[in-house]
Amino acid sequence: MENLRSVEGQLAAYNSHDLAGYLVHFTENVTGFDLDRGVQLFDGKPAMAEIYRRLFDEGVIFCEIVNRMVLGSVVIDHEQLSKSGTPSGQAIVIYDLAEDGLICRMRITRGQPQ
Repeated sequence: MENLRSVEGQLAAYNSHDLAGYLVHFTENVTGFDLDRGVQLFDGKPAMAEIYRRLFDEGVIFCEIVNRMVLGSVVIDHEQLSKSGTPSGQAIVIYDLAEDGLICRMRITRGQPQ
């Protein structure tokens, strides 16, 4: 599917810890939200880059898609996360795609309201 190119591309770059390759799949004004805590995680690609640079530096992280739903310009992934080969949790990530197919917003929940 055409609208999955950025979602698939960012996943591949995430799993290979390629920050530059990861960031090309997002708009310059991308926003990210933690739905469990009700807070904005980042506003804009530079702020996002800092978060993911630290995350990639922390260790061997990996994400596997358990299930995916697509409706128009919205992609919802159920993800199994692992660090250094050990499962570290699950998340639901909602990706909103801009007209050009790049990801313009991410909303993340681990199903644990705080």
